[in-house]
Amino acid sequence: MSAIEPIKHRRAELCEWFAQSPGRSLLAVEAHALRAVWPSLFSKVAVQLGCAGPVDMLEACNAQVRAVLDLPGIAGAPVARVHGVPSSCRLTAVAWI
Repeated sequence: MSAIEPIKHRRAELCEWFAQSPGRSLLAVEAHALRAVWPSLFSKVAVQLGCAGPVDMLEACNAQVRAVLDLPGIAGAPVARVHGVPSSCRLTAVAWI
């Protein structure tokens, strides 16, 4: 067993919890709070580490580059999602949002 296997298992449990009603409610409250704060902050780059649900926590962020970096875990899920990177930058293993 690799060192990351227990993390993948715990992450799967966490993602499952966020898919249920209490987790969806918590994500909605957090997203609402962030939508109120993001517009008042200035940054050229915003990075979110980890993503436990389908809600885009950086949605209201006005940063030029927004990235979500996550562990691979769900089959087919990208490790990183990036928005706003110039086409001249070459990135691998990235799903553009």
